[in-house]
Amino acid sequence: MSLARPDTTPVYRDRVSPASPVESCAVLGDTQRTMFYQLLMGREWNNHPERTWLVEDIARRGPSALVLLGDLVSWGELPSDWRYFDAVMTPARARDIPMLPVVGNHDYFVRRRKGLERLVDRFPRLAEATFYEERLGPLALLVLDSNRGPLGADIWEAQRAWLATRAHALDADSSVRGVIFLGHHPPMTNSFEIGPHAPSLRDLVPIFMQTKKTLAYLSGHCHAYEHFIMGGKTFIVSGGGGGPRQRLRRGRWARHADEYVGSSLRPFHYLWLSTSEVALTIEVHGLERRSPPVRLLDRFSIPWPCAEGRR
Repeated sequence: MSLARPDTTPVYRDRVSPASPVESCAVLGDTQRTMFYQLLMGREWNNHPERTWLVEDIARRGPSALVLLGDLVSWGELPSDWRYFDAVMTPARARDIPMLPVVGNHDYFVRRRKGLERLVDRFPRLAEATFYEERLGPLALLVLDSNRGPLGADIWEAQRAWLATRAHALDADSSVRGVIFLGHHPPMTNSFEIGPHAPSLRDLVPIFMQTKKTLAYLSGHCHAYEHFIMGGKTFIVSGGGGGPRQRLRRGRWARHADEYVGSSLRPFHYLWLSTSEVALTIEVHGLERRSPPVRLLDRFSIPWPCAEGRR
């Protein structure tokens, strides 16, 4: 794979310096534009203002890192889609905020090799692997590539083995208070348009459930905000970065009990993660269509798990 970059392609800072103070982390999912076939299906068109307002609000607050939860663009092999993404991200780039990419299915669209080249042009760390680990103070992030089909069986199995090894090693690491899994496809969702992701449920979620320090599993793909609890652990769908929103099943039609009480069509939003001595706090900031400013929508805390020998 060629790593050559045209001069006009920005290179994003995609690693967090160990020497940098860590105070907070923003998470933004599914910033892609509406595709023509989605417009024919009656989906929202031109969410550029909302997408821009969210990025500007994140940049203004200046997090220690910004996680991009996949589907950064609609058509991964098209240079024009990436130029649009670069323009939208200008406020965050100007603040030199480290950006940690999760690869979504649209980022590989249509030809995985070409989409991956566009990604690597901007995020050089992905040349090593599309799954990786990042540390944010007491929080460890395990970033996953949930695109089972494009990855193929061998890489998928290598990722699963890596994930099991790292999750159990972090359980034994006294400097880590909690662990977050990040993948594009949701293991749980009430979306009318997509279902729970079977490969993640089968191969990745069991590792999340069986390790002690895992706190939350964050995903996108469903263009909505959802908050679930299963087995005492938190699952969040955060795909509100500007992609055409998806309506959710509610009431007796819902697949899972949603902790967030809201309408079927959820606001555009991002997550804001912060740590304290006792817990990880997650806030949801967002807005309705064409209705700024960005405001607080939800807030909850997840206590750190007790370390071995400390009760």
